[in-house]
Amino acid sequence: RGVTGVTARKARTMSGGGGGGGGGGKRRAPTSEELIRDGKSLDFNQATELVFAEAQGGPNQRRELGWDWHAWHFFTALLPGAFVFVMCQWVDSSRETQRLVEAAKAKGKLDEQTRRSGGVAGNATATTATTATTSFRSHHHLQPQPRHAAAASVAFRRSIPTPVAAAAGGEQFLGSIGENGVVEVIEAVVLPEETSWTSTTAAAAEPAPSPSSSSDPPMRQHPIFVFGAGGKTGKRCVSFAAKAGKPVVACTRSGSFSTMDLGLTGDESDFVTAKPGNVSKATQAELVALIEGASAVIFAASSSTAGGNPQDVDRDGLISVARACISAKVPRLVIVSSGSVSKPLSPVYIFLNLFGGIMRAKIEGEDAVRALYFKREGLSYTVVRPGGLSEDEPRGVGAIELNQGDDKSGRISRADVAAICVEAATSTAAANATFECYWADTGKSLGEVGFSNMTGGTSKDDAAAYVSGKERKGATWGELLTGLQPDVPGAKQQGCGFSL
Repeated sequence: RGVTGVTARKARTMSGGGGGGGGGGKRRAPTSEELIRDGKSLDFNQATELVFAEAQGGPNQRRELGWDWHAWHFFTALLPGAFVFVMCQWVDSSRETQRLVEAAKAKGKLDEQTRRSGGVAGNATATTATTATTSFRSHHHLQPQPRHAAAASVAFRRSIPTPVAAAAGGEQFLGSIGENGVVEVIEAVVLPEETSWTSTTAAAAEPAPSPSSSSDPPMRQHPIFVFGAGGKTGKRCVSFAAKAGKPVVACTRSGSFSTMDLGLTGDESDFVTAKPGNVSKATQAELVALIEGASAVIFAASSSTAGGNPQDVDRDGLISVARACISAKVPRLVIVSSGSVSKPLSPVYIFLNLFGGIMRAKIEGEDAVRALYFKREGLSYTVVRPGGLSEDEPRGVGAIELNQGDDKSGRISRADVAAICVEAATSTAAANATFECYWADTGKSLGEVGFSNMTGGTSKDDAAAYVSGKERKGATWGELLTGLQPDVPGAKQQGCGFSL
Protein backbone atom coordinates (compact mmCIF):
# COMPACT_ATOMS: atom_id res chain seq x y z
CA ARG A 1 0.00 0.00 0.00
CA GLY A 2 2.96 2.31 0.65
CA VAL A 3 4.21 1.87 -2.90
CA THR A 4 0.92 2.85 -4.46
CA GLY A 5 0.98 6.14 -2.61
CA VAL A 6 4.35 7.28 -3.98
CA THR A 7 3.81 9.98 -6.54
CA ALA A 8 5.86 10.55 -9.63
CA ARG A 9 7.18 13.75 -8.09
CA LYS A 10 8.56 11.86 -5.09
CA ALA A 11 10.03 9.19 -7.32
CA ARG A 12 11.92 11.87 -9.22
CA THR A 13 13.08 13.40 -5.94
CA MET A 14 14.37 10.04 -4.69
CA SER A 15 16.25 9.46 -7.96
CA GLY A 16 18.28 12.69 -7.71
CA GLY A 17 15.98 15.65 -8.40
CA GLY A 18 14.33 17.14 -11.51
CA GLY A 19 16.09 17.93 -14.80
CA GLY A 20 19.61 16.74 -15.33
CA GLY A 21 22.82 17.08 -13.47
CA GLY A 22 23.05 13.52 -12.13
CA GLY A 23 25.13 11.91 -14.82
CA GLY A 24 28.58 12.64 -13.46
CA GLY A 25 28.06 11.59 -9.84
CA LYS A 26 28.37 8.28 -7.96
CA ARG A 27 25.53 5.85 -8.67
CA ARG A 28 23.19 5.77 -5.66
CA ALA A 29 21.59 2.65 -4.11
CA PRO A 30 18.02 1.89 -5.20
CA THR A 31 15.24 2.79 -2.78
CA SER A 32 12.85 0.31 -1.21
CA GLU A 33 10.07 1.34 -3.58
CA GLU A 34 12.33 0.81 -6.59
CA LEU A 35 13.33 -2.64 -5.39
CA ILE A 36 9.70 -3.61 -4.96
CA ARG A 37 8.79 -2.34 -8.44
CA ASP A 38 11.66 -4.40 -9.84
CA GLY A 39 10.34 -7.52 -8.04
CA LYS A 40 13.34 -7.81 -5.71
CA SER A 41 13.25 -8.75 -1.99
CA LEU A 42 14.02 -6.32 0.84
CA ASP A 43 16.38 -6.85 3.75
CA PHE A 44 15.41 -5.88 7.33
CA ASN A 45 16.77 -2.33 7.16
CA GLN A 46 15.07 -1.61 3.85
CA ALA A 47 11.73 -2.98 5.16
CA THR A 48 12.03 -0.80 8.28
CA GLU A 49 12.79 2.24 6.15
CA LEU A 50 9.69 1.58 4.08
CA VAL A 51 7.39 1.31 7.12
CA PHE A 52 8.71 4.31 9.03
CA ALA A 53 9.46 6.63 6.12
CA GLU A 54 8.07 10.14 6.39
CA ALA A 55 4.55 10.20 4.98
CA GLN A 56 5.10 12.51 2.01
CA GLY A 57 3.66 10.22 -0.56
CA GLY A 58 0.15 9.84 0.88
CA PRO A 59 -1.90 8.78 3.90
CA ASN A 60 -0.94 5.10 3.57
CA GLN A 61 2.58 5.73 4.81
CA ARG A 62 3.23 6.58 8.48
CA ARG A 63 6.34 7.74 10.34
CA GLU A 64 5.43 6.38 13.82
CA LEU A 65 2.98 3.93 15.30
CA GLY A 66 -0.20 5.37 16.80
CA TRP A 67 -1.86 4.66 20.14
CA ASP A 68 -4.23 2.15 18.54
CA TRP A 69 -1.31 0.00 17.40
CA HIS A 70 0.24 0.02 20.90
CA ALA A 71 -3.10 -0.67 22.59
CA TRP A 72 -3.75 -3.66 20.38
CA HIS A 73 -0.36 -5.20 21.09
CA PHE A 74 -0.73 -4.52 24.83
CA PHE A 75 -4.08 -6.31 24.74
CA THR A 76 -2.66 -9.31 22.91
CA ALA A 77 0.22 -9.46 25.42
CA LEU A 78 -2.33 -9.90 28.21
CA LEU A 79 -4.07 -12.80 26.52
CA PRO A 80 -1.63 -15.56 27.64
CA GLY A 81 -1.90 -14.48 31.27
CA ALA A 82 -5.68 -14.32 31.07
CA PHE A 83 -5.77 -17.76 29.50
CA VAL A 84 -3.60 -19.23 32.28
CA PHE A 85 -5.81 -17.63 34.95
CA VAL A 86 -9.01 -19.02 33.41
CA MET A 87 -7.46 -22.46 33.08
CA CYS A 88 -6.41 -22.43 36.74
CA GLN A 89 -9.95 -21.54 37.77
CA TRP A 90 -11.31 -24.30 35.56
CA VAL A 91 -8.88 -26.88 36.98
CA ASP A 92 -9.82 -25.87 40.53
CA SER A 93 -13.51 -26.23 39.70
CA SER A 94 -12.87 -29.58 38.03
CA ARG A 95 -11.08 -30.89 41.10
CA GLU A 96 -14.02 -29.91 43.28
CA THR A 97 -16.42 -31.65 40.91
CA GLN A 98 -14.23 -34.74 40.90
CA ARG A 99 -14.14 -34.72 44.69
CA LEU A 100 -17.94 -34.66 44.86
CA VAL A 101 -18.17 -37.49 42.35
CA GLU A 102 -15.74 -39.59 44.34
CA ALA A 103 -17.68 -38.80 47.51
CA ALA A 104 -20.88 -40.03 45.88
CA LYS A 105 -19.13 -43.24 44.83
CA ALA A 106 -17.80 -43.68 48.34
CA LYS A 107 -21.29 -43.24 49.73
CA GLY A 108 -22.54 -46.03 47.47
CA LYS A 109 -19.72 -48.34 48.54
CA LEU A 110 -20.37 -47.58 52.21
CA ASP A 111 -24.07 -48.31 51.75
CA GLU A 112 -23.29 -51.59 49.99
CA GLN A 113 -20.85 -52.59 52.70
CA THR A 114 -23.47 -51.83 55.36
CA ARG A 115 -26.12 -53.94 53.64
CA ARG A 116 -23.74 -56.89 53.36
CA SER A 117 -22.72 -56.79 57.01
CA GLY A 118 -26.07 -55.73 58.44
CA GLY A 119 -24.72 -52.44 59.75
CA VAL A 120 -21.55 -51.94 61.71
CA ALA A 121 -21.34 -55.12 63.75
CA GLY A 122 -20.27 -55.12 67.35
CA ASN A 123 -17.16 -56.90 68.55
CA ALA A 124 -15.39 -56.37 65.25
CA THR A 125 -11.65 -56.62 65.40
CA ALA A 126 -9.33 -53.66 65.13
CA THR A 127 -8.11 -54.92 61.76
CA THR A 128 -11.64 -54.85 60.31
CA ALA A 129 -12.34 -51.41 61.69
CA THR A 130 -9.12 -49.97 60.37
CA THR A 131 -9.63 -51.52 56.91
CA ALA A 132 -13.15 -50.15 56.52
CA THR A 133 -12.16 -46.73 57.80
CA THR A 134 -9.13 -46.45 55.54
CA SER A 135 -11.14 -47.68 52.55
CA PHE A 136 -13.69 -44.89 52.88
CA ARG A 137 -11.08 -42.28 53.69
CA SER A 138 -9.02 -43.10 50.62
CA HIS A 139 -11.77 -41.73 48.41
CA HIS A 140 -11.16 -38.31 49.87
CA HIS A 141 -7.37 -38.31 49.76
CA LEU A 142 -7.10 -38.30 53.55
CA GLN A 143 -4.08 -39.70 55.33
CA PRO A 144 -4.61 -42.43 57.99
CA GLN A 145 -4.21 -41.18 61.54
CA PRO A 146 -1.51 -42.74 63.79
CA ARG A 147 -2.58 -45.60 66.04
CA HIS A 148 -1.98 -45.49 69.76
CA ALA A 149 -1.77 -48.60 71.93
CA ALA A 150 -3.79 -47.07 74.75
CA ALA A 151 -6.37 -45.30 72.61
CA ALA A 152 -10.04 -45.63 73.45
CA SER A 153 -12.08 -47.88 71.22
CA VAL A 154 -14.63 -45.20 70.27
CA ALA A 155 -14.47 -41.48 70.93
CA PHE A 156 -18.10 -40.47 70.40
CA ARG A 157 -21.02 -40.71 68.01
CA ARG A 158 -22.91 -38.12 66.01
CA SER A 159 -25.01 -37.69 62.87
CA ILE A 160 -24.03 -35.72 59.79
CA PRO A 161 -25.98 -34.93 56.60
CA THR A 162 -23.71 -36.71 54.11
CA PRO A 163 -20.39 -38.56 53.98
CA VAL A 164 -18.99 -35.50 52.15
CA ALA A 165 -19.37 -33.35 55.26
CA ALA A 166 -17.39 -35.79 57.39
CA ALA A 167 -14.74 -36.23 54.71
CA ALA A 168 -14.42 -32.46 54.34
CA GLY A 169 -13.59 -32.36 58.03
CA GLY A 170 -10.76 -34.80 57.54
CA GLU A 171 -12.32 -37.25 59.98
CA GLN A 172 -12.05 -41.00 59.90
CA PHE A 173 -15.28 -42.79 60.67
CA LEU A 174 -17.44 -45.85 60.14
CA GLY A 175 -21.21 -45.86 59.92
CA SER A 176 -24.33 -46.77 58.05
CA ILE A 177 -26.83 -44.91 55.92
CA GLY A 178 -29.90 -44.17 58.02
CA GLU A 179 -33.25 -42.58 57.24
CA ASN A 180 -33.32 -39.51 55.00
CA GLY A 181 -29.76 -40.17 53.90
CA VAL A 182 -28.31 -39.40 57.35
CA VAL A 183 -25.09 -41.21 58.12
CA GLU A 184 -24.91 -42.67 61.61
CA VAL A 185 -21.26 -42.19 62.41
CA ILE A 186 -18.83 -43.63 64.87
CA GLU A 187 -16.19 -40.97 64.79
CA ALA A 188 -12.46 -40.99 65.55
CA VAL A 189 -12.13 -44.78 65.51
CA VAL A 190 -8.53 -45.37 66.67
CA LEU A 191 -8.08 -48.89 68.03
CA PRO A 192 -5.16 -50.77 69.56
CA GLU A 193 -4.28 -54.17 68.20
CA GLU A 194 -6.86 -56.97 68.71
CA THR A 195 -9.32 -54.69 70.51
CA SER A 196 -13.05 -54.90 69.90
CA TRP A 197 -15.14 -51.80 69.39
CA THR A 198 -18.73 -50.71 69.86
CA SER A 199 -21.35 -50.81 67.13
CA THR A 200 -23.55 -47.89 66.09
CA THR A 201 -26.50 -49.53 67.81
CA ALA A 202 -24.59 -49.86 71.06
CA ALA A 203 -23.24 -46.35 70.74
CA ALA A 204 -26.73 -44.98 70.29
CA ALA A 205 -27.77 -46.51 73.62
CA GLU A 206 -25.08 -44.54 75.43
CA PRO A 207 -25.38 -40.74 75.14
CA ALA A 208 -22.28 -38.81 74.15
CA PRO A 209 -20.42 -37.22 77.07
CA SER A 210 -21.19 -33.55 77.54
CA PRO A 211 -18.62 -31.04 78.75
CA SER A 212 -21.18 -29.64 81.18
CA SER A 213 -21.85 -33.08 82.71
CA SER A 214 -18.26 -33.82 83.66
CA SER A 215 -16.89 -33.56 87.15
CA ASP A 216 -14.34 -30.96 86.11
CA PRO A 217 -14.39 -27.45 87.60
CA PRO A 218 -16.69 -24.86 85.98
CA MET A 219 -15.84 -23.74 82.47
CA ARG A 220 -14.61 -20.34 83.58
CA GLN A 221 -11.92 -22.03 85.69
CA HIS A 222 -10.48 -23.92 82.76
CA PRO A 223 -7.73 -22.10 80.84
CA ILE A 224 -8.20 -20.13 77.65
CA PHE A 225 -5.64 -21.07 75.00
CA VAL A 226 -4.39 -18.28 72.73
CA PHE A 227 -2.68 -19.30 69.48
CA GLY A 228 -0.52 -16.55 68.03
CA ALA A 229 0.20 -15.17 71.51
CA GLY A 230 3.49 -13.79 70.26
CA GLY A 231 1.68 -11.43 67.89
CA LYS A 232 0.40 -7.95 68.62
CA THR A 233 -3.23 -8.95 69.06
CA GLY A 234 -2.54 -12.34 70.61
CA LYS A 235 -0.43 -11.00 73.47
CA ARG A 236 -3.15 -8.49 74.29
CA CYS A 237 -5.63 -11.37 74.50
CA VAL A 238 -3.32 -12.99 77.06
CA SER A 239 -3.04 -9.72 78.97
CA PHE A 240 -6.80 -9.07 79.10
CA ALA A 241 -7.57 -12.62 80.23
CA ALA A 242 -4.94 -12.50 82.99
CA LYS A 243 -6.15 -9.12 84.24
CA ALA A 244 -9.68 -10.56 84.33
CA GLY A 245 -8.44 -13.37 86.57
CA LYS A 246 -8.83 -16.08 83.93
CA PRO A 247 -6.15 -18.75 83.51
CA VAL A 248 -4.65 -18.39 80.06
CA VAL A 249 -2.13 -20.43 78.06
CA ALA A 250 0.02 -18.44 75.63
CA CYS A 251 0.81 -20.67 72.65
CA THR A 252 3.76 -19.55 70.57
CA ARG A 253 5.96 -21.24 67.98
CA SER A 254 8.93 -21.39 70.36
CA GLY A 255 6.96 -22.11 73.51
CA SER A 256 8.36 -19.05 75.30
CA PHE A 257 6.33 -16.02 76.37
CA SER A 258 7.26 -13.00 78.45
CA THR A 259 4.77 -11.02 80.54
CA MET A 260 7.25 -8.23 81.23
CA ASP A 261 5.73 -5.75 78.75
CA LEU A 262 2.08 -6.55 79.52
CA GLY A 263 1.80 -4.45 82.65
CA LEU A 264 0.65 -7.38 84.79
CA THR A 265 1.00 -7.58 88.52
CA GLY A 266 2.66 -10.55 90.15
CA ASP A 267 -0.67 -12.21 90.91
CA GLU A 268 -1.94 -11.58 87.39
CA SER A 269 1.21 -13.07 85.88
CA ASP A 270 0.48 -16.27 87.77
CA PHE A 271 -2.54 -16.81 85.53
CA VAL A 272 -0.29 -17.04 82.45
CA THR A 273 1.37 -20.24 81.22
CA ALA A 274 3.43 -20.61 78.05
CA LYS A 275 3.38 -23.66 75.78
CA PRO A 276 4.64 -24.40 72.26
CA GLY A 277 1.92 -24.39 69.60
CA ASN A 278 2.86 -23.97 65.94
CA VAL A 279 -0.42 -24.15 64.04
CA SER A 280 1.25 -24.67 60.66
CA LYS A 281 3.50 -27.55 61.72
CA ALA A 282 1.95 -29.31 64.71
CA THR A 283 0.22 -32.62 64.05
CA GLN A 284 -3.43 -33.15 64.84
CA ALA A 285 -2.56 -35.40 67.78
CA GLU A 286 -0.21 -32.76 69.19
CA LEU A 287 -2.84 -30.04 68.99
CA VAL A 288 -5.50 -32.21 70.62
CA ALA A 289 -3.16 -33.11 73.48
CA LEU A 290 -2.17 -29.46 73.88
CA ILE A 291 -5.67 -27.98 74.29
CA GLU A 292 -7.19 -30.83 76.28
CA GLY A 293 -9.31 -29.34 79.08
CA ALA A 294 -9.47 -25.83 77.62
CA SER A 295 -12.55 -23.71 78.22
CA ALA A 296 -11.97 -21.86 74.95
CA VAL A 297 -9.40 -21.35 72.21
CA ILE A 298 -8.64 -17.97 70.64
CA PHE A 299 -7.06 -18.19 67.20
CA ALA A 300 -5.11 -14.94 66.80
CA ALA A 301 -2.34 -16.38 64.62
CA SER A 302 -1.67 -14.93 61.19
CA SER A 303 0.92 -15.21 58.46
CA SER A 304 4.40 -13.81 58.94
CA THR A 305 7.89 -14.20 57.53
CA ALA A 306 8.87 -16.61 60.29
CA GLY A 307 5.49 -18.24 60.88
CA GLY A 308 4.38 -19.16 57.38
CA ASN A 309 2.28 -17.90 54.48
CA PRO A 310 -1.47 -17.15 54.67
CA GLN A 311 -2.42 -20.51 53.22
CA ASP A 312 -0.43 -22.40 55.87
CA VAL A 313 -1.48 -20.25 58.84
CA ASP A 314 -4.70 -18.31 58.24
CA ARG A 315 -6.41 -21.15 56.38
CA ASP A 316 -4.85 -24.57 57.04
CA GLY A 317 -3.63 -23.64 60.52
CA LEU A 318 -7.11 -22.50 61.50
CA ILE A 319 -8.66 -25.67 60.12
CA SER A 320 -6.21 -27.81 62.10
CA VAL A 321 -7.00 -25.95 65.32
CA ALA A 322 -10.75 -26.22 64.67
CA ARG A 323 -10.52 -29.97 64.20
CA ALA A 324 -8.47 -30.26 67.36
CA CYS A 325 -11.06 -28.24 69.28
CA ILE A 326 -13.80 -30.57 68.09
CA SER A 327 -11.83 -33.69 69.01
CA ALA A 328 -10.90 -32.27 72.44
CA LYS A 329 -14.47 -31.07 73.08
CA VAL A 330 -13.42 -27.45 73.58
CA PRO A 331 -16.71 -25.52 74.04
CA ARG A 332 -15.74 -22.39 72.08
CA LEU A 333 -13.33 -21.41 69.31
CA VAL A 334 -12.88 -17.66 68.76
CA ILE A 335 -11.30 -16.59 65.46
CA VAL A 336 -9.67 -13.22 64.77
CA SER A 337 -10.37 -12.57 61.08
CA SER A 338 -10.74 -9.26 59.20
CA GLY A 339 -13.41 -6.83 58.11
CA SER A 340 -14.45 -6.92 54.40
CA VAL A 341 -13.07 -10.47 54.16
CA SER A 342 -16.23 -11.71 52.44
CA LYS A 343 -16.32 -8.87 49.89
CA PRO A 344 -13.62 -9.56 47.27
CA LEU A 345 -14.57 -6.52 45.20
CA SER A 346 -14.18 -4.03 48.06
CA PRO A 347 -11.09 -1.75 48.00
CA VAL A 348 -9.88 -2.98 51.41
CA TYR A 349 -10.05 -6.63 50.34
CA ILE A 350 -8.29 -5.95 47.03
CA PHE A 351 -5.46 -4.05 48.74
CA LEU A 352 -4.88 -6.43 51.65
CA ASN A 353 -5.16 -9.50 49.47
CA LEU A 354 -2.10 -8.38 47.52
CA PHE A 355 -0.06 -9.57 50.50
CA GLY A 356 0.08 -13.25 49.66
CA GLY A 357 -3.65 -13.72 49.18
CA ILE A 358 -4.29 -13.32 52.91
CA MET A 359 -7.93 -12.25 52.60
CA ARG A 360 -8.85 -15.25 50.51
CA ALA A 361 -7.03 -17.55 52.95
CA LYS A 362 -8.95 -16.02 55.87
CA ILE A 363 -12.41 -16.41 54.32
CA GLU A 364 -11.63 -19.95 53.21
CA GLY A 365 -10.57 -20.76 56.76
CA GLU A 366 -13.76 -19.19 58.11
CA ASP A 367 -15.99 -21.18 55.79
CA ALA A 368 -14.17 -24.41 56.61
CA VAL A 369 -14.86 -23.82 60.30
CA ARG A 370 -18.55 -23.23 59.60
CA ALA A 371 -18.70 -26.56 57.79
CA LEU A 372 -16.80 -28.39 60.53
CA TYR A 373 -19.10 -27.07 63.27
CA PHE A 374 -22.28 -28.08 61.48
CA LYS A 375 -24.60 -29.68 64.06
CA ARG A 376 -21.91 -29.95 66.76
CA GLU A 377 -24.00 -30.02 69.89
CA GLY A 378 -22.24 -28.38 72.83
CA LEU A 379 -19.48 -26.92 70.62
CA SER A 380 -19.51 -23.53 68.92
CA TYR A 381 -17.34 -20.88 67.28
CA THR A 382 -17.24 -17.08 67.08
CA VAL A 383 -15.70 -15.11 64.20
CA VAL A 384 -14.50 -11.60 65.08
CA ARG A 385 -13.83 -9.31 62.10
CA PRO A 386 -12.02 -6.18 63.31
CA GLY A 387 -11.58 -3.06 61.23
CA GLY A 388 -8.27 -1.31 60.74
CA LEU A 389 -6.08 -2.23 63.73
CA SER A 390 -4.20 0.44 65.67
CA GLU A 391 -1.77 0.48 68.59
CA ASP A 392 -3.86 3.06 70.46
CA GLU A 393 -4.98 2.63 74.05
CA PRO A 394 -8.25 0.76 74.52
CA ARG A 395 -11.36 2.92 74.61
CA GLY A 396 -13.57 0.31 76.22
CA VAL A 397 -16.89 -1.31 75.50
CA GLY A 398 -18.82 1.96 75.30
CA ALA A 399 -16.86 3.15 72.24
CA ILE A 400 -17.28 -0.07 70.29
CA GLU A 401 -19.89 -0.84 67.65
CA LEU A 402 -20.65 -4.28 66.24
CA ASN A 403 -22.15 -4.97 62.83
CA GLN A 404 -23.18 -8.04 60.87
CA GLY A 405 -23.21 -8.44 57.11
CA ASP A 406 -19.63 -7.28 56.43
CA ASP A 407 -20.76 -4.04 54.80
CA LYS A 408 -19.40 -1.58 57.37
CA SER A 409 -16.09 -1.16 59.15
CA GLY A 410 -13.79 1.37 60.75
CA ARG A 411 -10.78 1.53 63.09
CA ILE A 412 -10.22 -0.14 66.44
CA SER A 413 -7.29 -0.75 68.78
CA ARG A 414 -5.82 -4.19 69.16
CA ALA A 415 -6.45 -4.02 72.90
CA ASP A 416 -10.19 -3.56 72.35
CA VAL A 417 -10.22 -6.45 69.87
CA ALA A 418 -8.50 -8.64 72.47
CA ALA A 419 -11.16 -7.72 75.04
CA ILE A 420 -13.92 -8.66 72.59
CA CYS A 421 -12.30 -12.04 71.91
CA VAL A 422 -11.92 -12.94 75.59
CA GLU A 423 -15.46 -11.82 76.44
CA ALA A 424 -16.91 -13.66 73.43
CA ALA A 425 -15.12 -16.85 74.49
CA THR A 426 -17.60 -17.37 77.33
CA SER A 427 -20.66 -15.59 75.92
CA THR A 428 -23.59 -17.76 74.86
CA ALA A 429 -24.89 -14.81 72.81
CA ALA A 430 -21.83 -15.01 70.54
CA ALA A 431 -22.13 -18.73 69.81
CA ASN A 432 -21.82 -19.52 66.08
CA ALA A 433 -21.95 -15.81 65.25
CA THR A 434 -19.84 -13.72 62.91
CA PHE A 435 -19.60 -9.96 63.42
CA GLU A 436 -17.50 -6.90 62.58
CA CYS A 437 -16.13 -4.62 65.31
CA TYR A 438 -14.82 -1.05 65.19
CA TRP A 439 -15.04 2.20 67.11
CA ALA A 440 -18.50 3.64 66.54
CA ASP A 441 -17.23 7.09 65.56
CA THR A 442 -15.10 5.64 62.74
CA GLY A 443 -17.75 3.50 61.06
CA LYS A 444 -17.92 3.82 57.27
CA SER A 445 -19.14 1.80 54.31
CA LEU A 446 -16.58 -0.52 52.74
CA GLY A 447 -16.17 1.84 49.81
CA GLU A 448 -15.12 4.71 52.11
CA VAL A 449 -13.46 3.06 55.08
CA GLY A 450 -10.05 2.47 53.51
CA PHE A 451 -9.35 6.14 52.79
CA SER A 452 -10.99 7.18 56.06
CA ASN A 453 -8.75 4.89 58.10
CA MET A 454 -5.62 6.14 56.36
CA THR A 455 -6.52 9.79 57.01
CA GLY A 456 -7.89 9.28 60.51
CA GLY A 457 -11.39 10.28 59.49
CA THR A 458 -14.47 9.92 61.69
CA SER A 459 -18.19 9.76 61.12
CA LYS A 460 -19.15 12.18 63.90
CA ASP A 461 -19.93 15.10 61.64
CA ASP A 462 -20.97 13.07 58.62
CA ALA A 463 -24.66 13.77 58.10
CA ALA A 464 -24.84 11.10 55.42
CA ALA A 465 -23.03 8.41 57.46
CA TYR A 466 -23.74 4.90 56.25
CA VAL A 467 -26.20 2.90 58.37
CA SER A 468 -26.52 -0.85 57.78
CA GLY A 469 -29.38 -1.34 60.22
CA LYS A 470 -27.51 -4.10 62.06
CA GLU A 471 -25.30 -1.96 64.28
CA ARG A 472 -25.07 -2.87 67.97
CA LYS A 473 -23.79 -0.92 70.98
CA GLY A 474 -23.86 -1.50 74.71
CA ALA A 475 -22.66 -0.17 78.02
CA THR A 476 -21.46 -3.63 79.09
CA TRP A 477 -20.02 -6.60 77.25
CA GLY A 478 -23.20 -8.53 77.83
CA GLU A 479 -25.32 -5.78 76.28
CA LEU A 480 -22.93 -5.43 73.36
CA LEU A 481 -22.99 -9.12 72.46
CA THR A 482 -26.64 -9.83 73.20
CA GLY A 483 -28.84 -10.11 70.14
CA LEU A 484 -26.18 -11.23 67.66
CA GLN A 485 -27.63 -13.37 64.89
CA PRO A 486 -25.99 -16.78 64.46
CA ASP A 487 -24.69 -17.82 61.06
CA VAL A 488 -26.70 -20.02 58.76
CA PRO A 489 -25.41 -23.47 59.81
CA GLY A 490 -22.63 -24.67 57.54
CA ALA A 491 -23.23 -21.93 54.93
CA LYS A 492 -20.30 -20.28 53.17
CA GLN A 493 -19.87 -16.50 53.33
CA GLN A 494 -17.19 -16.06 50.68
CA GLY A 495 -18.42 -13.45 48.21
CA CYS A 496 -18.30 -13.55 44.42
CA GLY A 497 -15.49 -11.89 42.51
CA PHE A 498 -11.93 -12.43 41.31
CA SER A 499 -9.44 -13.02 44.08
CA LEU A 500 -5.71 -13.77 44.13
